[in-house]
Amino acid sequence: MIYGERTHRSAFCIGTNGSVAPLTRTPFMSGNFNEAWLQELLEDNPAMIPAAGVSPEYQDLVCIGREVPVGSGETQGYIDNLYVTPSGGIVIVETKLYRNQEARRTVVAQIIDYAKELQKWDAAKLDKIAYNYTYRKNGQAHRIIDLMAAKGLLSFSDEKSLTDSLNVNLENAFFLLLIIGDGIRTGVQQLADFLNDNTSMSFNLALAEIEVYERGDETIVIPYLLTKTSIVERRAVPFTP
Repeated sequence: MIYGERTHRSAFCIGTNGSVAPLTRTPFMSGNFNEAWLQELLEDNPAMIPAAGVSPEYQDLVCIGREVPVGSGETQGYIDNLYVTPSGGIVIVETKLYRNQEARRTVVAQIIDYAKELQKWDAAKLDKIAYNYTYRKNGQAHRIIDLMAAKGLLSFSDEKSLTDSLNVNLENAFFLLLIIGDGIRTGVQQLADFLNDNTSMSFNLALAEIEVYERGDETIVIPYLLTKTSIVERRAVPFTP
């Protein structure tokens, strides 16, 4: 793997009269642009998450939890955003702003720990997470199949196949672990490569960046996966606890 310095990216707005105006990139941690803002944005707009770029099985994400507790005691953590797909895909999203020195060192290890804890769950546990999440958010509790049916992604007759797929993916740790931030650092990329060579779990690990630009009263958000070489490819290796 070869890593180089990141180049500056520019964005421009072209008017109907052909005028060209540069857009001003807004740094995170300025104003309301922080990790909480990013989590909420991705929670309410899962289509912005470039998960399908990793594999088609991760399209049509449906959020079933935010700040989801995993583990217990000293090992307890919180998944920033948790999603499932109509095919039973499971996506863990961790948002990190890479100015945070601690985040640079621990974000990959942290999301791997979350995956290990999630592997202990079953579809009924995910349903409980969705039930509590939707009740807190909207005052009305819904199961995963309810959310899928409401969006026209599945019918209630698909509940058994969805449950079976979720259980298989949980048991085998077939997850997408997606780290989204405002700048993926070389050290994180190198750690991802190391995991690709040494992991005993069959997950996908992807790194994505997000850029924010302002144009008058409008906010323009550009999420994108890094180059393919920055994505840890699936390794179908049986996991023995």
